[in-house]
Amino acid sequence: MNTVTNMNTPVPAPGVHKEEEFRILVTSVKGYAIFMIDPSGLIKTWNDGAKNIKGYEADEIIGKHISVFYTKDDIEKGVVASNLEIAKATGSFEAEGWRVKRRDFILGRCYFYCHL
Repeated sequence: MNTVTNMNTPVPAPGVHKEEEFRILVTSVKGYAIFMIDPSGLIKTWNDGAKNIKGYEADEIIGKHISVFYTKDDIEKGVVASNLEIAKATGSFEAEGWRVKRRDFILGRCYFYCHL
């Protein structure tokens, strides 16, 4: 069996915990914005894909509220709060909608998956 290894992706050493393997996987993804939020909507983690797509460095966005990615209209309509409440009540939430990236540029229609 042939094994292909991307030389730019760190390979966990034997004995590395599953959590560390998962962290390495998520941080190495470049084509998708993958980040964690807490139940109140504060951003807790940030990967390189999120940086590339959303335009924020990790130290600029971690600790900010998820509402920074929603349009002003959605914020005023209570979409952000509603989405978070659904995620808290059911354990997850999925939606497609217009999202904002850095400097108020509209990113376009994006999918949002939230699992709490």
